[in-house]
Amino acid sequence: MNAVLSYGNERAETLNGDHRSICKFGSAEDSNFKRFHQALRKTLSNIIGQGLQSLNENINAHRGLPSTVDSQAADLWRLISEKIPGTCKWLDQNANYDRWITTKDDALLWIRGPPAAGKSFLAAHVVDNLRGGPNNVCYYCFVKGDKSRASVSSFLQSMASQIASAVPEVAKLIDDMLQDEPELARAVDHSIIWRKLWLDDVALSKLLIHLCEKRFARILVTAKADHHTYHIVPRLVNSLDIRIEYTQKDISAYLDQQLDSSETRLRNGILAKSNGCFLWATLVVRRLENVHGLEARLQAIQSEPPGMQDLYANISKSLPDHQLSRTILTWVFCAVRPLSLAELSYVLPGLSDEGDDDAVRTLVSRHCHDLMYVDSNDQVRTRHLSVRDFLLRPGIDHGDSGLAIDRATGHKTLALGCLKYLLSSEMNKKSRHKLSISRRRSPFSSYAVDSFYLHLNESPAQDQELLKQLSTFLKSDNLLAWIGYSARKGNLETVLRTAQSLKDFLRRKSKTDLLIGKEVEVVDKWATDLVKLIKRFTGSSSNTSSSSARRISETASQPGTLTSVASGKCIFAIGSSTGKISLFNDSTCLEEVVIRQDTRVKALKFATRTPVLISVSNRTIHAWNTQTSKPMWTAGIQKECMDLAFVDDERVLLVALQNNVLLTYNALDGTVLDTIEWARRLQGRYGDKFKSKFPLTATFKTELSTLATVYRGQDIVFWNYEEDTYQLYNHDTGLSDGLTVQMASVNTLLFSRSPESSLLVASYTLADLVLFDVRLKKVKVSVSKAGAYYRLSASSDGRTFAAGANDGTIKLYDFETLRVVYTIRSEDHAITTLTFNHDSVRLFDIRGNGRSCRVWEPAALLRREIETESVRTPSTYSRDNHEDVIDRNDDNVSIVTALACHKEGRYIVGKNDATVWLFDSHSGKAVTQLFKLHASITKLGFYREHSLLISVDTAGYLFVHRLQLERDEWCAKEVFQHQSMGTGVQHSIMNHKCDRIFICANDKAAVYSIRSGQAFDGSIDHEPEVSYAFTNHPTNPNILISAHRQTIRLYSWQNLASINVETVIDLSQDLESDMQLRGIAPILNNSALILTYSGHGPRVKPRAFSIPIPVTSPGSHETKVIAHQQAVCDQMEYYIGSYQDLEIFLGTDGWICSVNKTSFKDKDEVLHDFMPPSDWVRANPRLVINVTDLGDILFAWKGEVAVVKHGLDKDYEMKRVADAL
Repeated sequence: MNAVLSYGNERAETLNGDHRSICKFGSAEDSNFKRFHQALRKTLSNIIGQGLQSLNENINAHRGLPSTVDSQAADLWRLISEKIPGTCKWLDQNANYDRWITTKDDALLWIRGPPAAGKSFLAAHVVDNLRGGPNNVCYYCFVKGDKSRASVSSFLQSMASQIASAVPEVAKLIDDMLQDEPELARAVDHSIIWRKLWLDDVALSKLLIHLCEKRFARILVTAKADHHTYHIVPRLVNSLDIRIEYTQKDISAYLDQQLDSSETRLRNGILAKSNGCFLWATLVVRRLENVHGLEARLQAIQSEPPGMQDLYANISKSLPDHQLSRTILTWVFCAVRPLSLAELSYVLPGLSDEGDDDAVRTLVSRHCHDLMYVDSNDQVRTRHLSVRDFLLRPGIDHGDSGLAIDRATGHKTLALGCLKYLLSSEMNKKSRHKLSISRRRSPFSSYAVDSFYLHLNESPAQDQELLKQLSTFLKSDNLLAWIGYSARKGNLETVLRTAQSLKDFLRRKSKTDLLIGKEVEVVDKWATDLVKLIKRFTGSSSNTSSSSARRISETASQPGTLTSVASGKCIFAIGSSTGKISLFNDSTCLEEVVIRQDTRVKALKFATRTPVLISVSNRTIHAWNTQTSKPMWTAGIQKECMDLAFVDDERVLLVALQNNVLLTYNALDGTVLDTIEWARRLQGRYGDKFKSKFPLTATFKTELSTLATVYRGQDIVFWNYEEDTYQLYNHDTGLSDGLTVQMASVNTLLFSRSPESSLLVASYTLADLVLFDVRLKKVKVSVSKAGAYYRLSASSDGRTFAAGANDGTIKLYDFETLRVVYTIRSEDHAITTLTFNHDSVRLFDIRGNGRSCRVWEPAALLRREIETESVRTPSTYSRDNHEDVIDRNDDNVSIVTALACHKEGRYIVGKNDATVWLFDSHSGKAVTQLFKLHASITKLGFYREHSLLISVDTAGYLFVHRLQLERDEWCAKEVFQHQSMGTGVQHSIMNHKCDRIFICANDKAAVYSIRSGQAFDGSIDHEPEVSYAFTNHPTNPNILISAHRQTIRLYSWQNLASINVETVIDLSQDLESDMQLRGIAPILNNSALILTYSGHGPRVKPRAFSIPIPVTSPGSHETKVIAHQQAVCDQMEYYIGSYQDLEIFLGTDGWICSVNKTSFKDKDEVLHDFMPPSDWVRANPRLVINVTDLGDILFAWKGEVAVVKHGLDKDYEMKRVADAL
């Protein structure tokens, strides 16, 4: 039947029949009726879903929150409408799911399943079932590749909006909050949304705490990875795996709906070949719609490959017009969010008339129906995330099967498309109403304006066409039109990010090309000037155009020397040794007022709510009215002032003096309200430690009523001046008893200025930075060898602090993580004063000669509204030119993910682009690319005696190759292949003869023959969520050792039969509950085993233990750690391997250490060979270190392998020194 009416959203469906019987159905089992019923059900659900979406839009419009709920609702209704009746029933009958529903003990249910197993439909099934009950249900689907739905901020906003829709009291609270802070609705930083929306509001925070305490909240997560990947404590999780037999039941129910009862053979063939992949079954059934006749359909099934990758390859090969299909696929799959039909009609010239959405819909339906679809909002979406992964797979070569899109080239296409619009006359179209942004623009305008920089980040920097178009845009009048348009939309963050992208573009280009030419000069200039131009659009009432450059480069010269600087709202002050205090306009950096005191200005402090400035000299405090420039009062002090603070609505001034006295003044008239000597009780409690001692420095945290004080050679003293209580904190643990001798002294310390923060950072003489959480009473983060800082200053927003070193370097740190976000270098040394301005976008410093005060405007300070997916990189400003020197991960660089040592100093590298390479450590150059797998390499293992290499990737593939030299070239010959669905390959190891391989996947292990590829009889089922480790028995080649937690079992290599030996290890000390066994290996010439454990988080220190070789006699045994070797093990963080007579490891102090095998018992015999850069170790999320047969140490760091030659060779080191002498 052919009755195409060309209506909007019309969709054609193929039915099996003729004109006479096409509308007649014999029964409910008729395949034509099933197809018609399903289409009708889906249509009605879409109508209902659009109604719900409209309702959600009204709710969000009223509330002022971004409309994130509507896209979630549309997805939910699509999944519910497309879900086949009878599917997902296995979940309703599952004991874990039932326990999660009915009890309060299991608050979190984690459902793990492989890609395309139906996790989204399963989640929709749960939501649909629970929405009919008495409880409120909130849901959110993170979508990879869609920036608007892959961020934590949109998740928090969606949750708040959904709860508000269900609970009127919450809706009123959010309404009131958004009236006070309307900018919260536009915030993209999840920490701001969490703090403001969920924690600052008392009612919402109480609701959250109440739900958690009473365990009324139930959380369901569906994901590909297990919860260990996200460092979630196992005891909080009820875990459930989607097994093949479960999905097979759902596929069976789906096929019953789609196929006629007479097509049993066809149904069974699809079911058997699907291997538990629901998506594979649905795509194959859809492809059968155009195949008629049972035998033809059976033959079509036989020709379809079993895996998703091969099926996608078949689909892509069968697309009717490859060039046209590639264009559509590039725009859809490289876009940062789903594009609408209207947007695609604009960017596909010649393929459709602009504005002809139906033409684009027809193109999508005709060319790419199996890979994408048009949703109810007329947005083109991928059918599954695995389609994107397939089309954008890395390392595509000419031999690759199926249509593929080069990621960099695709993003270049979209970047050029965005630039085409930004250069169009429409972008610079003048409006009658100057402030209007609502005039009719192309549907593509919003995407081009907001997303251009994201595609520039992913585009090839060597492309001359892109560089030329970029330069043309930056030189055009359209640039200012774009900035103005973004400013009126309140989205200047896009301009800032574009400036950073321009810098990154040139940095990437510099790696292969010389940075010469007019186009490069234009891009380089605007990368800096865009940041300055932001100030023009921030609503400042001052004319800043003439002074924007002077803000950075101009100095404020005065007679005498400059001694102090402070910043207030719209003003900053600089004090000098002559007593002169100059007040400057914060916008123009021009001097406006001068006030004077008689003596040297030591410190300055502005009030935030009142026009008061406090100036301090050696023995005097002055208060000034900044509006009248008149003195308010003067008071004398006995000792030097260490810190000042306003309290009680700035009516009271606190002054901490160096003689252990706290003075309390009336801030309005200078009356002394109280005098407290805080050290008396301290001396009474801790005796002579603090007797007659004066503090070096101190800092206030008024929100905690706390003064933190530093005494030479002592722990930090925290004094609560309201409760008159004391606590001592040391470098290693935080809260201490004060009885131990403190070896590390504090240079200076600083509290975060965020009112709700309880963080304090301390700089130690050891060059360590330590971050304390005062509420939790512990060390949160510490960074070794960060630098010896003597000046610290915190930004007013509490997110950043500046640290000044004696060599003139200033580093900006993230206050939560101690991550360096910016570096300022200058030839002038000895920073004496360091402070932020009131809005945390500028930094002032005075240096040793005191002749000038520099005003810095690092772009990193403009990061307050940057979402967490954006990486703000370390940069450098020099005094002579204010250019960013950036060192950050390049997304186009393949990351080293696995490492193995070959022979004669060669080593093997696996990367996240699925390639495996052979390198020469002598030259550091690649010898050859050995082969390429299907996905990122996770494990490599080389067996020297047989030249066999095991390689494993994230797609579940395991290969064994023989490496051999042919015609002076190294090559890899495949000798074994294995694929595992689900969790992929978890463990693999070969026996001594290398004729058998042990493979553990999906918590089930078996032994396979290398020659035939067949599995031997016998298998081992492992307990889920438990970490295992395996190694060959050092003295019995027929035995495999399996270890988990504190238990060792022995198995036969013949058939994995248990040898009935179980050894329990007595560690003589308790492991922390979340510590997992990470490895087991023979050491000391096969005389012992080393067990290594690690936990989650930086405060859980790794542990190592050595134990005797397990006995092979049947029965239960108990063994203890080798006590005399534990002193060495306690210094071990990461066991690297053996080299000659040495055992090599990474020490807990960050050094590469070695110890002679005969001296393993004596910790004093441990040699500290060298200390690698901290970035190689501390900033590396997964340590990959190895030692070659020549003694070279290999470190995998980002996209490179660092080779430390002769690091263990003391004789070589002594010879090198002797030669130098």
